[in-house]
Amino acid sequence: MEKKNIAIIVLAVALVASGVGNIILGLGGLQTTPPEINALRFGTASGPHDLDPVNSWDSASNDVIEQVAEGLFSYDYSDLSLPRINKLAESYYWENTTALEIKLREGVLFHDGTDFDADAAKWNFDRLNYLANVTGTRTDTVPEAQIKSLWILPNGDPIIDEVVSDGAYNITIHLNDVFSPLLDLLCYANAYMLSPASTPATDYLDLTTGDLVGTGPYMYDSYTPNVEVRFSRFETYWQYTASFEKLIFVIIEDPTARTNAFAAGDIDYIAGCLPSRYDEFDADPDFTVKYFTEETSQASLVYQYLGINNNKFNVTWRKAMAYAFNYTYMLDEMLEGTLATRAFSPISPGFGPDVYNDSVNFPTYDLA
Repeated sequence: MEKKNIAIIVLAVALVASGVGNIILGLGGLQTTPPEINALRFGTASGPHDLDPVNSWDSASNDVIEQVAEGLFSYDYSDLSLPRINKLAESYYWENTTALEIKLREGVLFHDGTDFDADAAKWNFDRLNYLANVTGTRTDTVPEAQIKSLWILPNGDPIIDEVVSDGAYNITIHLNDVFSPLLDLLCYANAYMLSPASTPATDYLDLTTGDLVGTGPYMYDSYTPNVEVRFSRFETYWQYTASFEKLIFVIIEDPTARTNAFAAGDIDYIAGCLPSRYDEFDADPDFTVKYFTEETSQASLVYQYLGINNNKFNVTWRKAMAYAFNYTYMLDEMLEGTLATRAFSPISPGFGPDVYNDSVNFPTYDLA
C-alpha cells in the first residue's frame, strides 16, 4: 500500500486545508494529507439540496456553498473556541443598539470579475429579505426561503429593517429592534455574498443549472447529482491561493463503499467513515488515528436531532415521542457506541458552559 499520512477524526472536524476552505463535516471524519497533486477529492454521502445560500439549511449544501461564497463575518475554525472573525468586513462599529456600521474589505473580486463593494453588499441583503419575504407582503409565486424564521424577530417583524450604502465600501445595517446575536447570524450561509451580475435578484439559483458566483477560494464548476460537485481554484482570491487546482466532492451514499474508496486511495478525505474500521486503521502503520473528544476534551459541535412538525403535533404528543425514543439504542447500536454522546439541551455541550446548560430537564426512555 502506498504510504499515506492519515488521521481519523471522531466526532466533528473543522477543516482548513491551506485554502480549501472551511468544511464542517458530520459525525466521524477521515482526514488525509494527499501527495502533491492538483486535485483534492472529498468523499461525502450527499450532494447539495440547495445551491442558493438564501435557501440553504443543510450541511451538504452549506459545505458546497462555503467553498465558493463568503460572508461579512465568519469563525476561526482552526481555534477550538471558535472566535468570530472579520471576513469580507474589515471592521464594524455599533452606532447605537439598532444601527451597525460596517467597513467592507477593499480589493475583493467576485469570480465573474465584479467588484465587491457597498452596493453589492446591500443588494445581497435586499435579496435575502425579499426571498425570505420577511415583510409578508410579497405576492409573486416564488416560494418563501425556508430559512425565513432565522431572520424574524420574536414579534414577527424582520430583524433587518434596511441596509444603507454609505459610500463605496461602507454600509449601515438598521434593525427593527435590538438583536444581540446579529453578528453571529451574519456568519451563516444565508448572509453570504453573491455577485449581483450573475445572480437572479428575485429567484433562487437552480440546483443543477445555476451558477454560484462568490468571492471564495474556489469557483463553482458543476454539480452532477449523485456523482460529484466540481470546483476550480480562484487564482486571484483576496486572501491566499488554495493549494489544489481542483476540488471534487465525490458523492458516495453508502458508507461502506465510501470507506472502501478511501482505503483504496480513490478519495483523499472522507466524511462518515465506518466506525467498525477504526481498529483496522489504528493497527495499520500507514494510518494515524486521532479521537477528537479524547484529545480536545470537547464534545462535537455537530448536533443530530429529531425534527417534529409543531403545527401537526402539540406539546403533549412531542413529549410522548421524546420519552418513547430509545437514546441508548441510538448511541450504542445505530452509532456503534463510538461516535456520539447524548446532549440534554438544543445546544451541543461542545460550545462550553457559557452556552450549554446541563441542568435542563430531559426525557428518559420509559414505555411504562
